[in-house]
Amino acid sequence: MLYINVKMPIRKVYRKCAANLRRIRDERQFSIEALAVLSGVEESEIRSIESGVSDSYIESLIKLAETLNVDVCCLLIDPDCCSRW
Repeated sequence: MLYINVKMPIRKVYRKCAANLRRIRDERQFSIEALAVLSGVEESEIRSIESGVSDSYIESLIKLAETLNVDVCCLLIDPDCCSRW
């Protein structure tokens, strides 16, 4: 079960998600362009998420996580959960 710290400021969640997405994308050796094609998420949206300014739709985050073969919690909360998948 996924628990989210509701006291965490939303901007901090965006920054954490941005850093996690970028790190995982780099580890999997995906370019933004390749990830966009494979996930069906626009390049501009991926760039926006990675910049930490987007409050992107959860549907897009799910598509990105599936394409990167990680659980969505790896993007939102805890990158260490990736070792469990």
